[in-house]
Amino acid sequence: MLLGIVAYFLSDHSKVSPTSKLVNGVYFVIVTLTSVGYGDIVPHTTFTKIMTNLYILVGFWMWDILINYLMDDELEQLRTRLVKWCDNSPYKNFNNQKVRIYLTIGVIFCFIIVGASRAYFLETMSVIDSFYL
Repeated sequence: MLLGIVAYFLSDHSKVSPTSKLVNGVYFVIVTLTSVGYGDIVPHTTFTKIMTNLYILVGFWMWDILINYLMDDELEQLRTRLVKWCDNSPYKNFNNQKVRIYLTIGVIFCFIIVGASRAYFLETMSVIDSFYL
């Protein structure tokens, strides 16, 4: 979090409301790290854009470690129940690793298509912009 606040202090935010730089920095860090990204405070210089990207990568990695630590036991119990169900299920062929990979890729692709279609039709964006978004 400190990295994001330092990057915020080093940047030019002349378009931001005149509240405290510390408050705006903490707000920017939280909104960025939770991937909400309201867009009211954005980096303008190349340095701050690079720092923001680095902060996002490091921050998501830290969230991943925290969530893995907190959810490890619960996920292991879920995996054990799922394996027992798959052993007794008539759908044993779905336990094949190749099928699971294809299903995962298919679900991700469907989410991308639904989101891009929404942006294209409802927001009247171009095809490229709707996939980029």
